[in-house]
Amino acid sequence: MNKTKLGINEYLFVALIFVGALWGVTPMLGLILFAAVVEKSEVINAGSRMALIIKVGFLLVQSCFNFIEEIVRTFADDASGFYRVMNKIDYFLDAALLCTLIVFVIINGLKGFGANKPAVTYAAPQAAAPQNAAPAQAAAPQAAQTAAPAQAAAGVCPKCGKAVNPGTTFCAGCGTKIQ
Repeated sequence: MNKTKLGINEYLFVALIFVGALWGVTPMLGLILFAAVVEKSEVINAGSRMALIIKVGFLLVQSCFNFIEEIVRTFADDASGFYRVMNKIDYFLDAALLCTLIVFVIINGLKGFGANKPAVTYAAPQAAAPQNAAPAQAAAPQAAQTAAPAQAAAGVCPKCGKAVNPGTTFCAGCGTKIQ
């Protein structure tokens, strides 16, 4: 996982952008501007776009409801019931925005902390090289035939060396039939 100029990984930086969105538009835009100028990461760019879409979308919906409320206030003499409904809608929108941003903070935080763990890799067993060249040519096909089931049993494709799941019929990397 790539680290940012701040010393944290990309997903934690995206979580920081969503936390900035919780604080307000200015902190979020400051972090997005920093990422656009300093960081060259597709993960951070995608997270920035998602934060902008969520924040701007909620602000637009909230502005539409405020506009409707102002129109009713202008033309209605007594609209107290309408205002109560609009206040409940406004509180619901605020809660939905906060919950959405918190969920994205948690998701990216978990991705960021999980990215620090080393990946598990599978290495194909290597056959020992024969002493002389002539028997090596004759022994190579036989060694490949005996190594293939052993590699497949170990969870590795005998042709390309990629990890395969138990019970897999074909390798996802090269298409070789796994026995």
